[in-house]
Amino acid sequence: MKILLVSKEMYPDDSTGLAIAAKSHYDILKKKGYTIRVVSRNKKKNADFNLNIKNLLHFIFNFISFKKKAREIINNYNPDLIIVESLQTLISELFLVSNHKKKKMILISHGISIYPYKISTKYIFRFLVYLFYLPFLFILLNKVDLFFSLNWTNKSNRHLDEKIFKLLKKNKIVNYFNTSRFEKKGSFKDKSANKILSCFGYIGEIKNQKNFLHIAEHFKKENILFKIIYQNSDYNYFNKCKKMCKKRNLNNVQFIDGKNIDIEMLIKESYLIVNTSITEVFPLTLVEGISLNIPFVSYDKGNISFLKGGLIAQNNSEMINNIELLINNEFFYERISKEGANFYLNHLSNDLLEKKFNLLKI
Repeated sequence: MKILLVSKEMYPDDSTGLAIAAKSHYDILKKKGYTIRVVSRNKKKNADFNLNIKNLLHFIFNFISFKKKAREIINNYNPDLIIVESLQTLISELFLVSNHKKKKMILISHGISIYPYKISTKYIFRFLVYLFYLPFLFILLNKVDLFFSLNWTNKSNRHLDEKIFKLLKKNKIVNYFNTSRFEKKGSFKDKSANKILSCFGYIGEIKNQKNFLHIAEHFKKENILFKIIYQNSDYNYFNKCKKMCKKRNLNNVQFIDGKNIDIEMLIKESYLIVNTSITEVFPLTLVEGISLNIPFVSYDKGNISFLKGGLIAQNNSEMINNIELLINNEFFYERISKEGANFYLNHLSNDLLEKKFNLLKI
């Protein structure tokens, strides 16, 4: 079987959750013996085709040209199956509407972002803009033959694409999950005196690192180091975080650029992974943490309550209480750590994910 995999990002060129997940799916397909080619939105070393879409305006003004390129790729490669990773990437929408030969289509959903994350002018305006995308979403999903979903809890509005797919009376849905790059590399006990609490991700309002700093302030007198590990950032939000650290004398906080650092080791050195995001779907960092016996503390967002190996908080006070509990109770910490590692092996391993990709059934 010949497969065309369409992904905006791909690891190791990119290190986002989407990029890492796309690479794991690519590896599974290769392992199964399929012939696979990758098409990317921008130039990537490990992509076979690149469209070089610079931004939304570039895409809109050159849509006819990009659609022609997409059809040329489909015509020349002539795949039996087209797999698109996530919506709201431009390139996924492009190939869904360019499938003039009506090849079988699989959408691997990573959730979509339409509803406001919180009540503010910025997010309400964003929501109003995306209302124009909704009718188009019905058209796109009607072209999908098989839908891969990360929805395990039915609690998040990030799975609107799945709901629309079901409304179209399409029941070919496969529940899948994110896996860890580090699952077979063993656990690690940090020998340092400091307990390290780590927060991973893009520095910005969505990941809500200012809340992480408030938590760090509460533990300022404790022998605990708080690390914010990032690869990209919102310039203004990052500056606000740094000013907050300076104003409140948060000497227990470190900002670490993770672009050229071993992420596996940073996870292993952590005592806890703390997730303060205001929205999530199926966060990869927490999955990779429990695969390495590192528990997490998180707000109840997306499908995080599906995971074992951590504590869920509803507010800032609960977050602090949960951290104190895991720091001060070694027996409970070990129990949660083992529970997470066992949950990963029994429910989230790469071998289990591979079984989800029985593509010949569509």
